[in-house]
Amino acid sequence: MNLENPQMYAGEKMLMRRDFMKVEQAMPPKDSKWNLIECLIGESIPNALKVDMKDSPLLISEDNLHDCEFRRKMAEILFEKFQVPYLYSVKKAALAS
Repeated sequence: MNLENPQMYAGEKMLMRRDFMKVEQAMPPKDSKWNLIECLIGESIPNALKVDMKDSPLLISEDNLHDCEFRRKMAEILFEKFQVPYLYSVKKAALAS
């Protein structure tokens, strides 16, 4: 659960039924909800992958529609909030080739 927003859940906590629950897409192409993205990253990487983000470099594959502003904001969140030591962001098309 996100401590800043107690009604935001990610990971296994989402599996419990809640009548008030609303499911939202975190990363539509132009309208990113950064608080949802932070909650998803904070729950998935340390808990599901069992990786300490402070010790591990991070590779992000991003959608081809994302612009430079999206990459800047994502890097800012990862470096400042999660203290990732290294970050490499690459377009999905480049990884597919």
